[in-house]
Amino acid sequence: MIPKIIHQTWGTRDLNNSLLSYTRTWQQKNPDHEYRFYDDDDCAFVVQKYGAKSFLAYGQLNNGAERADLFRYIALYLYGGIYADVDTSCILSIDEWLLPDDQLVVGLEAEIEDDNERIRVEFARLNQYCNWTFAVKPKHPTLHKVIEQVIFNTLELPHLHTLEKTGPGPWTDAVLATPQNQIRRLGRKAFGINSLGWRPSNYQDVYVEHHFLGSWKT
Repeated sequence: MIPKIIHQTWGTRDLNNSLLSYTRTWQQKNPDHEYRFYDDDDCAFVVQKYGAKSFLAYGQLNNGAERADLFRYIALYLYGGIYADVDTSCILSIDEWLLPDDQLVVGLEAEIEDDNERIRVEFARLNQYCNWTFAVKPKHPTLHKVIEQVIFNTLELPHLHTLEKTGPGPWTDAVLATPQNQIRRLGRKAFGINSLGWRPSNYQDVYVEHHFLGSWKT
């Protein structure tokens, strides 16, 4: 069972008005969920709980986005719950889309037809899954797999781009390798309605809106 815990992180606790308004949607629409917010110091403390090697890798990552990637995988592996980037809004309460027997719930970001288009839009995979929102039970093997891959990438392949080192590249690979009985994959609408400029005519079947501030790019 996936615990009723919402995890969000940012470099500091001093959020601008837009980010504050987004984070409040998670708290307001899910009053029965525990809400946990982590700044950089909190993230480092959580990563250290996984082990010395993960903490070493965390210290060698190039930017805050890469550190936030590794943190989210470790926090959700240790505690379970729902992770959501701070530039997402909760449209539909979690209880309305999470099922009692769910182990891992992920959303498709996009399906791209060829590598030229994938490179043009700066995606890591042709069929790419969101890592900005997901729900998972503690100690899920997919989270363990992606954590170990990110640690390896960081320590052995530090030249990799963020997308391949810590982001949707290793995340999507781990998701696609997950047995069907351990995961529920949602369609493109669920967790990212702005992806590649696409927007629906209404919010039916949309659970989370991603505002795509793209802070990792800077």
